[in-house]
Amino acid sequence: MTVDYTGIRAKVSAAMAKVAQGEIKIAVATPGSGPAHNPGPPTIAFTTLQGAGDGVTQEYQSTALEVGADMVIKTAVVDAVTPKKGDHLLVDGVRREIVKFQPKPSVGIAVQWIFFLKGAGAAVDEEA
Repeated sequence: MTVDYTGIRAKVSAAMAKVAQGEIKIAVATPGSGPAHNPGPPTIAFTTLQGAGDGVTQEYQSTALEVGADMVIKTAVVDAVTPKKGDHLLVDGVRREIVKFQPKPSVGIAVQWIFFLKGAGAAVDEEA
């Protein structure tokens, strides 16, 4: 049996667009172009994600990392971005740190992203 993960990804993306809650953006920082000891200010790119959020449920509370998170966001995959721990999501303009990133499935073609977030930082002005 062959599974069409590309087709599943398209269906998940369509479903996430329908249930999208609020505004979810990923902020990815690219270090400045200077030398390694002083690269200069980073460039931050914001990419909109389609998804929905929830609190951390018992399903995910198997490790201290997930218990330390206070929000789970499930989104459609965006090819132009490669999320990683330490990046940030803006959830309705409020910055939250990614403490764990989990593509589903974990190997092969991802059809959904799951972010475990911590903290409600200050609101972010993308124009600044």
